[in-house]
Amino acid sequence: MRAWLHDLDGDGELTASVTHQGDSDDFDVAGLRSYAMRVGAFASQVMELADQLQATT
Repeated sequence: MRAWLHDLDGDGELTASVTHQGDSDDFDVAGLRSYAMRVGAFASQVMELADQLQATT
């Protein structure tokens, strides 16, 4: 996963882009914050599963 800012149109306005497993998306501020919330929720679920798995081994 990679995220960066860049000037898509060369007009000085920055856009946030995120690439994950070969798919790339561009976001405005609201979209990027929404995406971050979804990624954060997913990361929390993955960590909980890792804790559960560790507890059973």
